[in-house]
Amino acid sequence: MDVPYDALAYVIYTSGSTGKPKGVMLTNRNLVHFVDDNEKNGEVDCLAKRGSVLLALAALTFDVSVMEKFTPLANGTTVVLATQEQIMNPALLKELMLRTGGETLTVTPSYLLNLIAIDSFAPVIRQLKSVDAGAEAFPAALFGKLRALNPELYIINSYGPTEATISATLDVIESEDDITIGTPIANYHVATMDRDGRLQPPGATGELVIMGDGVGRGYIGREELAKRSFITLLNKRAYRSGDLVRLRRDGKIEFHGRMDNLVKLYGLRIELGEIENVLNSYPGVRSSIVLVVQGETDYLGAWFTADHEIPVSDLKAHLASRLTSYMIPQAFLQISEMPLTANGKINKKALPPIVQEKAERHIEHPVTDLQRQLCGLFRKALGIDEVGINENFFELGGTSLKASVMLMSAIQNDIPIVYKDIFDAPTVEALERIVLKKQGREEKGPETVEDAEMECLACNTNEHLDELTSEPLGNVLLTGATGFLGIHVLRELIENTDDNVYCLVRSGRLSAEMRLKSELYYYFDTTYAELFGFRLFVVEGDITQPDSLEAAMCFDYRTVINCAASVKHFADLGFLMDINLHGVENLTELCQKKGARLIHISTVSVAGNAVGGRKVDQVLRENRLDMGQEVQSNGYVYTKYLAEKHVLKMIVEKGLDARIIRVGNLSSRVRDGEFQMNFRTNAFMNTFRAYVALGCYPLSEMSSTEELSYIEETSRAVVLLSGTNSSFTVFHAFNSHTVEMGNIILGLNQMGLTVEPVKEAVFQKRLREGLADDALNRYLSPLVDYDLDDEENLEVIPAENEFTINALYHLGFRWTITDMNIIDTMIETLRTLGFFDL
Repeated sequence: MDVPYDALAYVIYTSGSTGKPKGVMLTNRNLVHFVDDNEKNGEVDCLAKRGSVLLALAALTFDVSVMEKFTPLANGTTVVLATQEQIMNPALLKELMLRTGGETLTVTPSYLLNLIAIDSFAPVIRQLKSVDAGAEAFPAALFGKLRALNPELYIINSYGPTEATISATLDVIESEDDITIGTPIANYHVATMDRDGRLQPPGATGELVIMGDGVGRGYIGREELAKRSFITLLNKRAYRSGDLVRLRRDGKIEFHGRMDNLVKLYGLRIELGEIENVLNSYPGVRSSIVLVVQGETDYLGAWFTADHEIPVSDLKAHLASRLTSYMIPQAFLQISEMPLTANGKINKKALPPIVQEKAERHIEHPVTDLQRQLCGLFRKALGIDEVGINENFFELGGTSLKASVMLMSAIQNDIPIVYKDIFDAPTVEALERIVLKKQGREEKGPETVEDAEMECLACNTNEHLDELTSEPLGNVLLTGATGFLGIHVLRELIENTDDNVYCLVRSGRLSAEMRLKSELYYYFDTTYAELFGFRLFVVEGDITQPDSLEAAMCFDYRTVINCAASVKHFADLGFLMDINLHGVENLTELCQKKGARLIHISTVSVAGNAVGGRKVDQVLRENRLDMGQEVQSNGYVYTKYLAEKHVLKMIVEKGLDARIIRVGNLSSRVRDGEFQMNFRTNAFMNTFRAYVALGCYPLSEMSSTEELSYIEETSRAVVLLSGTNSSFTVFHAFNSHTVEMGNIILGLNQMGLTVEPVKEAVFQKRLREGLADDALNRYLSPLVDYDLDDEENLEVIPAENEFTINALYHLGFRWTITDMNIIDTMIETLRTLGFFDL
């Protein structure tokens, strides 16, 4: 029986950016054109012409699986199907490829990078003749790594949405200097549109529209959505991808990310979905939508439905506890129900009009000299005539660029604020308090510890080392197991103890167990599947939720290791308090009830800053916490400080068996340079990206030193110190071997990341120019502190760890000395991941 050319061939569901599955209908015509052997079809050339055996890795629910099977089979090439076990086990995958003679591979760049990192996998890479990398951005360094192992390897970077039959464009990668998503393959054409649906000329950045025989039929049962996405353009069937691209005049396409739900307002990028999630978490709110409302000045508007009438003031307060001020909508409208389209989505066009709140301004005039000075800076940066000490910088029209302008004015007027202070304290009144604290003109922050608390720190010195003993931890309840440190502590417990580990993990898009297995595989290429239910147990819960901790009471463990924390220095204080303080309070209560030992992971950053010049004895050691330091200007440091205070109080007042382990600058693994999954949030590494973006570094700082606490060694130290006797309460688990900044700058330059050592005046000039550049200043915020540091008013207090180093020697542990090979590996790994791509 003849199958009609336009008959439905298959349907693949994709969640897209909405999270709601969409069934994409593809026809025989779509598939035939995709696998057609012609000179312009680069996919056929890569997957069927350059090798005789293709290894298929994709799941059947992923459209790449269609390409992996039909392209080679339609053109006379053998396909070998890998099992899930082989895909998850590099040793089995290597055996399969060598045994079957696999010469072609279609794979994601991240998976390929993981394979390349395994030295024993090199023979497989050398055996390959062609690789099709897709579904993710292609890191420039991946090309070099592949070619180093296989100089003749043919490499393509392919791009395409499911709606356009798997792949629509590709680029043959010949060097790492200019990687794009290439040009359309056979039977495809492309164009770009602006937000109003108007065609754009080459060179303009806009939404990518894909035309031709590869464009699918539409979405099954989603006619309204299909009507918006599948259109006719230039007399061709077309699909609006929602991807932002630039069509270069040489025909190649530069990819610039997604368009949907990410907006730029006040000069800042804002994820509307993040605001909606927080709105929806308010008790009684059923649904919400946040949009940019156009007016004399664009602003955020929020429509919401609820079970009862909710005061806007309460909703604003809720948002303010979780979000930065510029993400709080300026207009709210509660409606009885959301207008919906035929397919059940919110009909944005049918939303009732919303009006920006024009609340009457109750201007509070400045009464102090500092308030008058700050009001003047606000007026100058915002370009307005009057500012009250109670008015929000961003609600008055402030942007990231205007915040930079204000910061520069503050520097010139010797006002010691940093960039984040403007976001954390966006009113003159709040900003004044920060300035006064930094200048030591306001009452100090938290009270010093009581004498009894000082006494519980007294044994943490070299004089008591002979009293140090160690015992097995017993079964462990581990929190924060999916974090960078937590997952490595878990690995240490699995590999070097015999006891059970109960991992407290929050569920989300994935189940708690799948989330943990995913993290294990990402970092260690194994899920330890054989240990789940035997030695390794997943407990769904959250340290901020006492009820979920109460449920953990029923498990058998003697030690709780708390690696859970938010390390976001720029996060909202209420959010940080929930996790870093209240979560610890919940854990101490759990340990009291359970009779378990608590190992609390803290940070040497609780040393804080010295105000008005550092005294000689202001050094954070294991036998002290309070030194009159300033900790409240940084929400992360402040909440970690308060958590330590609470743990010490519980030790003294309740007899809690607890250790506080302060860690340092968590760095990549020694052996392979593997860094944390969310490496872009690492404050230390963001500093180096800032220097790369600026292209220079101050000569005067070349001899300054940093420590790199390698993550696997830190986790080893944590587990060893966790077993010590209860008279020892605080340890400093950071690398005692430092590295000069000059060596790190040398490493960056050796990797082609030019950072020129320059005189102080030149550096200051370039930094000020960079902060004034809207395209550059988003990378430079980690350097603003450098520009503001006033040695007479604000100085970071150092930390020492001689006692802990000697304790670790007693336990048979020593830190690795940092050399240039380690530095180069760390930088190259981050470079490979595209971290330094600006």
